[in-house]
Amino acid sequence: MKIALLFVALTLACCSQTPGTAETRGACSPANTGNQNTFNITCGIGKAQGDQMITILNTILANQMDTGAVLKLIEPRYLTEAQQRRIADAIRPYGGPAVPLLIGSHWNDPESTRVARQIRAAMNRAGIGLGPDQPIDLIGKFPQIPMGLWGGGIFEGVEIHEGVEVWGTGREAIAEALRSIGKIDATTPPLSKYPFRFNKDTLIAILVGTKPLLKP
Repeated sequence: MKIALLFVALTLACCSQTPGTAETRGACSPANTGNQNTFNITCGIGKAQGDQMITILNTILANQMDTGAVLKLIEPRYLTEAQQRRIADAIRPYGGPAVPLLIGSHWNDPESTRVARQIRAAMNRAGIGLGPDQPIDLIGKFPQIPMGLWGGGIFEGVEIHEGVEVWGTGREAIAEALRSIGKIDATTPPLSKYPFRFNKDTLIAILVGTKPLLKP
């Protein structure tokens, strides 16, 4: 009987809750009043990253996964200064003023844009992409397709790549350095998967895609 009365009391307390004043602070802080409300949280992330977050949350709920382990998996990728120096040392044998670099990242994903800039800095430390008109910088611009006979504008497409993809001279060493030192998922896809319009035989090309999804 006591348990039943306690349940009824708690139910009445919850159901009788009235909206009040709510205030939070911070870039992603939600302020919510009332019951059973639906509200959006805007945190300045790109659409691709937002779609990933929805998939990840659904996977967590469906599989009752350990949230601590999941949070570790979805942390944004980041290369510290020390990691950039170590990566540069590892790939320096493939560098030199004559080695051109093309590096790009998705136009709608701020996280991949940030880590692409850090990878570019590591490449430059190794002497890669320091020649005239270098590097070919498509960071935050992939994919872009010129439109019209006279190039009348740019269409920014929705082709999504995951992880970091490397082509060209020293690609295996570069991918391994990013994996082992930078703790970043990096692969060397076949030439048939090369996504850029530039000549793939004369440069090192790197495409930084979105962070790989958490698999169910």
